[in-house]
Amino acid sequence: MSAKKMLLLVIQDSEIRAELREMLQEEYHITENNDLRAVIQFLNDGKIPVDAILIDSDDDAVAELICMLRDNAKFAMTALLLVTEQNITEKELSLLEMGAVDCLQMPFQQELVMHRVNNAIRFKDSVTYEEMESILSALPSNIYMKDVQGRYIFCTHYWHHLHDADDPDWTVRGKTDVEIRKDKDNAEAALQADLKLLKSGKPSQYTIEINSDGIQEFFEIIKHPIRNQHGIINGIVGLINNVTEYEQMKRTLEKQLHTDELTGLYSRSYFEEFIRKIQKEEHKEDFPVCIISADCDGLKSVNDIYGHLAGDQYIRMAAMLFRMILPDKSYVFRTGGDEFIILLLKSDRRAGDYYIQQMHEQSGLFQIKDHKLSISFGLAMWTDRSTPATVCLAESDKNMYAEKKGKKSHRL
Repeated sequence: MSAKKMLLLVIQDSEIRAELREMLQEEYHITENNDLRAVIQFLNDGKIPVDAILIDSDDDAVAELICMLRDNAKFAMTALLLVTEQNITEKELSLLEMGAVDCLQMPFQQELVMHRVNNAIRFKDSVTYEEMESILSALPSNIYMKDVQGRYIFCTHYWHHLHDADDPDWTVRGKTDVEIRKDKDNAEAALQADLKLLKSGKPSQYTIEINSDGIQEFFEIIKHPIRNQHGIINGIVGLINNVTEYEQMKRTLEKQLHTDELTGLYSRSYFEEFIRKIQKEEHKEDFPVCIISADCDGLKSVNDIYGHLAGDQYIRMAAMLFRMILPDKSYVFRTGGDEFIILLLKSDRRAGDYYIQQMHEQSGLFQIKDHKLSISFGLAMWTDRSTPATVCLAESDKNMYAEKKGKKSHRL
């Protein structure tokens, strides 16, 4: 059972006050006070919340009280009803325009009085559609609602990636993302995500990247289904947060963590993370994978003769060679001092042999003093996710060391 609402009667005529008290006291708590200053103090104290005030429409202070209730957010839920013994005049109409919710006229009928007081309280307990939009628009997030066809009912913020968003008379209402977004691929993906949510009833959360008008932005999208009193989905409520600064910082940190500082290649830590990721079900199309182990020849001699700065340059030359020869979609990791792993996704042994041959042929373009760059390579095929990566890596390392041993034997 809900608690009784509190009514404050500010009525000079004792008979009228008694009549209204008699009609309302069964369903409401009633308090009375005819001193306006005391009323204002009582309201400001806020110890007892007042849901509705019934006041004489001819009270000289009624306009002042209306202004106080209207202009102070703490009284936003307090309804003010005028009480008059006569027909509504221009004075009552002006007070209604100022913010009074309703006007009770004599002779009073209990059912009508109860109905009007209840409606006035209910009205103040709720907010209008326009008020809700205004409140939500004050928040930095973009809050929106869509119907079961994915069409906007309202949206609190318009951004530059929408067509005609700078037109004050333009609205998203009744339109889908495909109709209003400049980025059609993202728009179609958004619409499909909406339709999927409407069908499954499962909330979703994801981040999208938008590149529009030369600006890169990232937006976090949070969507939940709206259900009616029967549990049937009849729309979507969504929240869009601009997370560009966070996402760019996150990507910068990830790049730093994933990048080898000396060469700019991928780091060993990212290699281990990448191997774990590629073995998951969603990456099965990346197989077979050609694995190439690479190790610089003669780094110790370079360090001994020319110093470690020259040795670092020797390692960077190897990275330059990889970038020059290998395809854009290859992944190259520096896994040790002068040790590297190359992964060619959706590739075969023939392609791996071709790139190794090219790197052998072109490595002579790089040298320090009279010491030309030399790298030993070993290849293995990782054909199936069920095979442990360590098995294939061991094979490619074995083949690489065999080549390195052969070079030493040839020099001897």
